[in-house]
Amino acid sequence: MNDKRLLLLFLILVSSCQNPQEATPANLTANLKEVGINAVGLTFSDVSLEAHSSQNTVTIRCSVYFNDGPINVRQFGYCFSETDSLPQLSSSGAQQVTAPFPNRFGSTNALEATLTNLKRGQTYFVDPYVILENGDVLYGRFNFADRLSRFDHKAIAFQLPQRPALQPAQLVNRSKVPTPVVSDGSMPIPNYHQFITLRGRLYSFYPSGELTAYDALADQWTPQQSLGQSVFAMSPIVFAANDKLYVHATKNYWYPTGKEPMMWEYDPKRNTWTNLGQKAAENLFNSFYQLSAENNAYFVNTFPFQTLSFDTQQNQTTAIDKPVLRANRGSTPYYLASDGDFYNAIPLNVNNGQGTVSEQIVRYDLDTDHIEEESTLQKTLAQQGYTNYSFLMPVGSELFVGLGSANNLLVQPGSVRARGILYRDELVQYSLSDRRTITYYDLPGLSDNDQRFALLPLTVNNRLYVFNRTTGALTEIFLK
Repeated sequence: MNDKRLLLLFLILVSSCQNPQEATPANLTANLKEVGINAVGLTFSDVSLEAHSSQNTVTIRCSVYFNDGPINVRQFGYCFSETDSLPQLSSSGAQQVTAPFPNRFGSTNALEATLTNLKRGQTYFVDPYVILENGDVLYGRFNFADRLSRFDHKAIAFQLPQRPALQPAQLVNRSKVPTPVVSDGSMPIPNYHQFITLRGRLYSFYPSGELTAYDALADQWTPQQSLGQSVFAMSPIVFAANDKLYVHATKNYWYPTGKEPMMWEYDPKRNTWTNLGQKAAENLFNSFYQLSAENNAYFVNTFPFQTLSFDTQQNQTTAIDKPVLRANRGSTPYYLASDGDFYNAIPLNVNNGQGTVSEQIVRYDLDTDHIEEESTLQKTLAQQGYTNYSFLMPVGSELFVGLGSANNLLVQPGSVRARGILYRDELVQYSLSDRRTITYYDLPGLSDNDQRFALLPLTVNNRLYVFNRTTGALTEIFLK
């Protein structure tokens, strides 16, 4: 073999060992055709936008249905613009963000993308789109079903509002609330914890019958005397009155004869439980605890619909004339402040169109059975678009409220009829004596993963905590 043949063979071998050049992906937005009114049987629906007030991003989701069966597409995404009220991919000022999808599909739900680096106070126009295999661009505002009946095709418009001046808050993780295994050996469920502040200590009662007390100085949970039996997890009413803790419960929701509801009393001085029997539990089944004052605890019974009072001296329940309390039952109990009034957020009978329940912050006078809106605070929160609150707790002469949701994200819902929700990450400090807002605090660390409505505010000895019903974590909030 001569030298030329050896050289040729060497070059062939070297060439065969090299990696082939990767193919350049096709330009998915090449040769596009803005078709206008959709002639293809394509429906965009269930568009939702979510945002946090502490972040400059918006997560958008949409469902897409091809009415006439699967069809090949190049790309699905969202086209948005700051200036064009009908954004198009071919417009110079438009931007786009894509969402993963199968190349050939008949219906796809919750196609998700995130719009980032958004400006506060800036109105954005956004619309979902699909690029078909032939380059046709179909937009959400030109839905096939109403392409002939609709004349005012609109994109979705939204705006991230400006935030108030915020102060930092320090979040400190405390000892996790111990969650025992229930009697059937299933996984512990932190959501079943019932918390009571009694004689300067925080107690947690669990349906397994376990009772633990929290020492804030030592940051330690200490087991107390157990009830000695488990109760039905969905039925216990746990409350404090007259320096005692009470549990009203049954072993089963649909109880047969011999398993009627019972009432137990816990004495923290002696660390003992006393069975008060069935008589003390009469009339409280299907009731909701509202508040305690001196020797009595007050409830609203759903059937029959009436207000009840449990006398801890007589250990009996009687119907009382408190129609205002009965008509304004909140989803959580009322909390007592240092001014002698009770505070709560109660649902309003209105539909705000955002899929959230609107609430009103009120103060209640038990002696006169009088309730009124905390109007100054409500007006301030309304300016920020608040509709409900996952955090409401008086501490002394101050009320802390916030971490709810707002309905001021959407400017217009568009032709697809989008829904928008803005999660507020602020905690508002409000003076009950001066009736004014004192400070806004930034609490984005408590709102991760949208678990804000799993948060339960707690207080003991003027210290402010929040319990996560999903994870069992306990966090103390220090305000500067």
